[in-house]
Amino acid sequence: MNDGNYIEDCLILTPKDALRMVKGLNIKKVGVNPPDVKCWIDDPKNPDLISISVNGNEPKEFELEWLDMTFGQVAFFNCACGNRIAKLYLLPHGIEFGCRHCHNLRYRLSNLNPKSAAGYKIHRFDRISKLIYKRIDIPRIFYKGKYTKRFNRFLAQCKAAGLDDMVENAKGMLEITKTQ
Repeated sequence: MNDGNYIEDCLILTPKDALRMVKGLNIKKVGVNPPDVKCWIDDPKNPDLISISVNGNEPKEFELEWLDMTFGQVAFFNCACGNRIAKLYLLPHGIEFGCRHCHNLRYRLSNLNPKSAAGYKIHRFDRISKLIYKRIDIPRIFYKGKYTKRFNRFLAQCKAAGLDDMVENAKGMLEITKTQ
């Protein structure tokens, strides 16, 4: 059984966010009262060693590892436990970032049995609420009289979640726009 630490409750920091903070740019922090996170590079000769401090506490250093991909380079953190990771997590009221293994984090839904009646309902509600927030982040659904790729992916996820009426309504809306 989990000790109550869930990924959904944590502040997440990616290498991209950390590098933006080093440059003095703001990142989007989620939560009622997000902590004050500062990132900086101590040694200009070693720009891959980033120090991260939470609420003015002792900073923790993370090394960035750059991997070549077909489209360019991607940065990963090297955690103190030895794992190469794409995200660091800060527990609620925590003072230092770590990977999900260091903080013993799990997803909230991993403790549910989706085959039980209550588990199924909770799992379905969670999927639908995530889809609602995903739809909010889609600024444009039409481009040149067609749905955008991003909105089509959203509709496919709605169909997978069992929201067939929403998908049918979207198809109907597209037909109406074509006739006008």
